[in-house]
Amino acid sequence: MTSVSPNIPINKLSEEPFILLEVGTTNEIIEIFEENGIRPNVHFTARDDYAIISMVESGLGISILPELVLHAHLTKSSKRNWISLPTGN
Repeated sequence: MTSVSPNIPINKLSEEPFILLEVGTTNEIIEIFEENGIRPNVHFTARDDYAIISMVESGLGISILPELVLHAHLTKSSKRNWISLPTGN
């Protein structure tokens, strides 16, 4: 993963086109947005994490995904920058 910035204010995420897991899936991201009074600028939804990764790599928007999913998928040839967010632990 390439770190672009050590910290990104959560409200900045609402300024970008966001790709979200479809409604009905376990989605902690929506809860985080709601807790912070932020409405994401959702442009697309997808059924699984790997579809979201492909969409982000194609430049269709940004997303937040578990680091384990990203680590398992990403290669050195990835075109996009990925930011590792700190966990609550």
